[in-house]
Amino acid sequence: MRTILAAFLVILAAAPAAGAGPARRAADPPVPAPTLHEIRTTTQPIRIDGVLDEGVWETAWSKELPVEVTPGENTPAPVKTIVMLTYDREALYVGFRGYDPDPGAIRAHLTDRDSSWADDWIGIVLDMFNDQRRNYLLLVNPLGVQMDNIEVTNVDSQEWDGIWHSAARITEWGWAAEFKVPFSSLSFQRADGAQVWGFDAVRGYPRTIFRADMGLMPQVDYRRARSVARYQWLPGARTWFTNIYVFGEVTHDETQRGSFLVRTAIAGANYQGPLQSHIGLRLAQKRETYRGQVFDQTTFQFHTCGRPTGATNYSFNVSSGDRIDYAHASLGRRLRVNGQIQQRVGRHLQMALAPTWERLRVDEGQLYEALMADVRLTWQFTSRLFARGTVQFTDYSYDPRRYADGRDRSFAGTFTQMLLSYKVNPRTVFFLGYTDTREGADPDVLVQQGPTLFAKIGYAWSF
Repeated sequence: MRTILAAFLVILAAAPAAGAGPARRAADPPVPAPTLHEIRTTTQPIRIDGVLDEGVWETAWSKELPVEVTPGENTPAPVKTIVMLTYDREALYVGFRGYDPDPGAIRAHLTDRDSSWADDWIGIVLDMFNDQRRNYLLLVNPLGVQMDNIEVTNVDSQEWDGIWHSAARITEWGWAAEFKVPFSSLSFQRADGAQVWGFDAVRGYPRTIFRADMGLMPQVDYRRARSVARYQWLPGARTWFTNIYVFGEVTHDETQRGSFLVRTAIAGANYQGPLQSHIGLRLAQKRETYRGQVFDQTTFQFHTCGRPTGATNYSFNVSSGDRIDYAHASLGRRLRVNGQIQQRVGRHLQMALAPTWERLRVDEGQLYEALMADVRLTWQFTSRLFARGTVQFTDYSYDPRRYADGRDRSFAGTFTQMLLSYKVNPRTVFFLGYTDTREGADPDVLVQQGPTLFAKIGYAWSF
């Protein structure tokens, strides 16, 4: 389980500043009432290199992150972290010192932007309007790889890809980081004089977070009633788990006019333990209408994932149960097995394998069976430049009698891609690549559909 440390407060700034959103997220535990802190301006130049050797950092406002918020709940922080703030007419500057009892165990890899969540990281949350509705989250890992998004109360996090500057480096006492956040990259209060912003400093310390998404909701124009119950066991000082909980959930969806859509009842259990391991069990009963018919479905899901080392992570999932065959408006039985393993070698190389197998049976027999595999090798030269090779393989078998499009009994294909990507900034990216696609009814005899060489650029101006 990753340890996350935090310091919640309100800062008082006198800049023509920036902004948008709450410094606390819904998952955070209650915290003491915030206090005002005045942040002093600076006229000294600051070089964003992760060294923190400018004199301004000795006089800047600073605070230690005092508490652990997960897996502990407002318990004393296990490591020392200092955050420092100052600003000038153009930007907010942030400095961090993250002390570590074993700097050699710090997790840090060169990755593409927004892809270093498994590493150590450190960062800030800015609520420029101090209304706890919307905020900016800005993080870096110990090699300066940036991650950011916009968090909105009661809404999933949104990608941001803001243009800001950062650097970090590992030291003999831990690691240090510097941020420069231009006010031009943020939304802010249109007011003269001092402004009050919400502020949160956070640190991820992965040696002592798991997130599972329930999926997309493609239905629109509907309303939902939802009831959830949960019982949780918290760990003691020394124990074999970091979090265990059981839960039950009932949801009811209907159209805005009151017509029934879906009712779902779920019971489940989750375990989180050493090595960032997680095991989840879920049993669901679902009643759904489709084409005027009502279908009752029962499904069982098993999920496990973990990170045995700082360079290795895995996941494995099994889902079994009823599934609507939407093409024929009938009920089938689906079995799906998928997994993923990622291995990092040094700071630059990442290897990933993701196989998936799925089968759907109906009363008349097997409707289809599918095998898919995705293999990727990525070499990250810098946080801006990477080269990636991808090979995808698919092999499908069908019962042609159940399909009106006259498809063959089997279909197989391979997709190969070589890609070079360079980011000038988060919104200006250049791609150069080559793809090769081969398809056919016999996986041993695939026909090339034509190689493609391509170049693409996406760009943005900041003004």
